[in-house]
Amino acid sequence: TVCRRFEKLIWDPALWKIIALKGEVSGDKALNCILRRLVDQSNDKCSQVERVMLGDGCKLTDKGLQLIIRKCPNITHLQTQFCTSISNQSLVEFVSKSTNLQHLDITGCSQISCINISTTDGSRKLLLQYIDLTDCASLDDMGLRLIVKNCPLLIYFYLRRCVMLTDSSLKYIS
Repeated sequence: TVCRRFEKLIWDPALWKIIALKGEVSGDKALNCILRRLVDQSNDKCSQVERVMLGDGCKLTDKGLQLIIRKCPNITHLQTQFCTSISNQSLVEFVSKSTNLQHLDITGCSQISCINISTTDGSRKLLLQYIDLTDCASLDDMGLRLIVKNCPLLIYFYLRRCVMLTDSSLKYIS
């Protein structure tokens, strides 16, 4: 009975604010297992989860991003580094649907060249205050311009080793 009570306590969705995975594991599969278990316990979405952080070789794909969008409506922080399988389209959908997102660290996601949310009147802006695009080799001047345009609340913006940026892109940051 102690084990049953302990298991029930461990999987209490109210206790899961952060999901942090490290190591050479499939982020998609691990997130799927964790989120499915939390949803089974709450019979709802994982509305308590605010941060998803994957590091040290834990890989995420577009499928994993879609899972986070569907299951974690109140996410404020996403950190996924060196996930070369994340596409621009999937990331744009993620930031568009994650209305509380404030912190985005996609260091080394080599396919990412832009974060552009397209609205007809241009009124929709992102709440992002922190973006780390270090080693995003596809980011260019136009992509940088669109990111700055869509993220008026930016405080921390990292662009280390973005080799496609030219000196002329500095005018967008100021």
